[in-house]
Amino acid sequence: MFAVWFLNASGHEVIVGITNTWSKADLMARNLYSIKHRIEKMEDISTGIYLMEDSMLYTSSKPRRWQITPLRSSDNCR
Repeated sequence: MFAVWFLNASGHEVIVGITNTWSKADLMARNLYSIKHRIEKMEDISTGIYLMEDSMLYTSSKPRRWQITPLRSSDNCR
């Protein structure tokens, strides 16, 4: 599963949606950026994707993470 997140003003990543394909997650992250930046007028916003493995509890490890906007990372999971 892919979880879409944004970085809020206090520096915490907030997960706002999930999907089962990279292409949908990428579109969701880009749309989320537009909503937060253009409609809600948030500044210094970034959005991205986590790759969440089925049946995994992330207590001491973190899922793989990509920043989609405003800059793309070099890591890719397509």
